[in-house]
Amino acid sequence: MSLLGAGDFRAAAAQFTKGLAIEPSYADAYLGRGKALQAMGDERAALADFEQAMAANPGLDAAYTSHGMIQRSRGDSQSALADFTRSIRLRPTADGYYQRGLTYQMLGQPDKAVADYDLAISLDRAAPHVYRARAKAKRDRGDLAGAREDDAAAERVEQTQ
Repeated sequence: MSLLGAGDFRAAAAQFTKGLAIEPSYADAYLGRGKALQAMGDERAALADFEQAMAANPGLDAAYTSHGMIQRSRGDSQSALADFTRSIRLRPTADGYYQRGLTYQMLGQPDKAVADYDLAISLDRAAPHVYRARAKAKRDRGDLAGAREDDAAAERVEQTQ
């Protein structure tokens, strides 16, 4: 995990692979290796690892979020929504709501996006990217004053970080 956090994705993937050789059903190792592979641009292999993680531990919410991000990037918004919703049901997180909000926004559903961004912000008020995403969704639905408020909130958060 420290290699993954430090951005040494190739070494992280190798270490997760070694761990999986010892314990082939270790869901967190599939998740970690999948994240490393995704960061290296190998979405196909990352997707397979996220699916292995979900099979090994159907309650691992982060695997569904990661899987959904790749599904969305591949244009499969409906599968992405299902993944994010599953993740949120398992454990509501700011990232899960944020990712689902982005997907709703891509689908042209700014009201649903704003609702998810609201929930994300209620869980993490120090995430300027969520305020910015909500500002865009508010602009998309014609709420220019609300968008300006969210842009200002994002700036305030960024100044304190």
